[in-house]
Amino acid sequence: MKLFSRMLVIAAAVVAAAVSASAQTAPGLLNKLEVQRLVAANTPAAHASRAKHFIALTETYGADAARYRALATGFVGNPNHR
Repeated sequence: MKLFSRMLVIAAAVVAAAVSASAQTAPGLLNKLEVQRLVAANTPAAHASRAKHFIALTETYGADAARYRALATGFVGNPNHR
């Protein structure tokens, strides 16, 4: 029973890590090498792909900023001091 519970906990941790890793990648985002390849290509299709990448990057940064703004306003500090 102890082995089964350990395996169950490990499986839950792996699934949680996989879900959070997949949630962090927004559609349309490219890695550094893909962006460099598109810059070197210098074609209209490459420009469109880079534009889609930077629009997705803007949305990601905006979502992060909203999340951190909500965290900052939610923190009130020590209730005994103003």
